Amino acid sequence: MKRMLLTFLLPCICVVLFIATVNLDTKVNANVLPDDYTSLVTINNWGSWQSTSCYKGLDFRVKLRGKNYDGSKHIWGVQFRNRYNDVIHFSYEVYNREPNNARTTHRTDLKPGALSSGVSDFYMENSNSIYVFVDSVRFIKDGLQPYYECDK
Repeated sequence: MKRMLLTFLLPCICVVLFIATVNLDTKVNANVLPDDYTSLVTINNWGSWQSTSCYKGLDFRVKLRGKNYDGSKHIWGVQFRNRYNDVIHFSYEVYNREPNNARTTHRTDLKPGALSSGVSDFYMENSNSIYVFVDSVRFIKDGLQPYYECDK
């Protein structure tokens, strides 16, 4: 009986956790790299810092890290930098092109002046375009307060 109950509950818990991480009421924050930007990024070298289109103190950069095991996808690394004087909490996602209905599945926080320590890898179909989407920004403490509006 316990085994049957666990077999039923585990998928339900996973579905609830996935639904909780998707914020469908997000505001679009386009961070499209300039056309010539990705041509300046060489394998395993970081591109220059780019500011997000909405938050003046949150920057990102990308790195083309190579291809996956069978060569069908390009691996892009993304790193963030916090230039605000407070801890920042935000959600993000990376796409090959600007999506019609962007959704974020990654959430992180950065202390003032900090760089994201781990590099998130994203597997993309091509190596000449990347779109970084950032939303759901909060400062100091992540919780019940409203999300921060654009400051640019």
